[in-house]
Amino acid sequence: MANWSELIPLDIWKKIAESIQFHEDFNVFGKVCSDWRKAMKIANRSKSSIQTPWLLLAEPPCTSTRRFYSLYNRKVLPVELPKPSTTPGQAEDDTDNMTLSLLFPPDKDEDGLGDWRYYSSRGWLISVTQLGLNITLVNPITKQVVQPPPFPDHIFGSRTRSWQWQPNSYLFMYDKFVLSEDPSTTKDYVLAMKFPASVDLAFWKSGDKQWNMLNTHYCHFSDITFHKGEFYAVEQFGKIIAVGNSSPPATPRLVANLMFQCTSPHLSYLVESAGTLLLIFRELEDLENKTLELKCFKVWEINVDTGEAKETTSLGNRAVFLGHNSSFSVEACPPICRPNCIYYTDNYDHNYRFSNTINRCDMGVYDISLDRKIEEFYQGPSCLSKSTLPLWVESPN
Repeated sequence: MANWSELIPLDIWKKIAESIQFHEDFNVFGKVCSDWRKAMKIANRSKSSIQTPWLLLAEPPCTSTRRFYSLYNRKVLPVELPKPSTTPGQAEDDTDNMTLSLLFPPDKDEDGLGDWRYYSSRGWLISVTQLGLNITLVNPITKQVVQPPPFPDHIFGSRTRSWQWQPNSYLFMYDKFVLSEDPSTTKDYVLAMKFPASVDLAFWKSGDKQWNMLNTHYCHFSDITFHKGEFYAVEQFGKIIAVGNSSPPATPRLVANLMFQCTSPHLSYLVESAGTLLLIFRELEDLENKTLELKCFKVWEINVDTGEAKETTSLGNRAVFLGHNSSFSVEACPPICRPNCIYYTDNYDHNYRFSNTINRCDMGVYDISLDRKIEEFYQGPSCLSKSTLPLWVESPN
């Protein structure tokens, strides 16, 4: 009897694969047989796929296995990232993965030297290593790796020479990374990074041999995003500037000023949402145990051409994802992902950095029309970690 899978042309399997909306189902499809795996590899799902972001859970900092929680099927997916050789500059896989030895440095002692912290943007993970302060981009699905150059001494060295090094000092060095484009789809992209509690922004263009700094007279930046071909950054107290799309960046220009709307303590986020730039204030309140917890969110639509700002309680059919990742929005697909809601993780990690214990993780779903938190999206293990906080990762197409 003939193999039934051989009776159907590969093009038919390809069309079926392209009709699958969720990555989790697409992944299962590819495990059925060799023909389906072939169809999976050549399928173009960009038109049919639905983005349901994954939550990267907090794990022990020295492990190559990371777990992702899926909003779609409420399951946890372990992902084994390529593990490198313990010899610096060499890896067990091909030469494309040689730089992974910087991503997973070997354990050194009982104090945990060799940890690394993750950030994310456009479906990629950006790691920062405790040893060497190396930055590495890794695609958790394809295992593709990109190694930007190290920061030169005049950018980075001046920040650390006067410090007494502590095991968690690397947590102070970086704050947020944002990609202009997905490196899986183009070789022409820019990686932007903002330092914590600093007026500085750093930019690296793919293929360049160095980072470029932008020093401004503005106050500490809270977030940075890519919108309509430009990077935009927001000050802690609501001024928004544009800095172009290249490295070195353009001369910054003031786009809007919402300082009069600011309350303290708070966090500010910039989010591109269906062609609109949103400024979101996250207002916090002090609790008796000296921690901070969400009080409310306030959302403003920004007209980058006129500088006008309009407060809104509607995201349309969109959901926004905020946290220790680049801020982004996706089209809602209820009940998996609710419209007009903010899915947030706890990225106010001041207490993580300066305390020996972690006693809370503020995560949930906030409906901006109801002006309140409506539910939890995850209450399982691995919510808390001092080095790698839970964060959102955009799912692949």
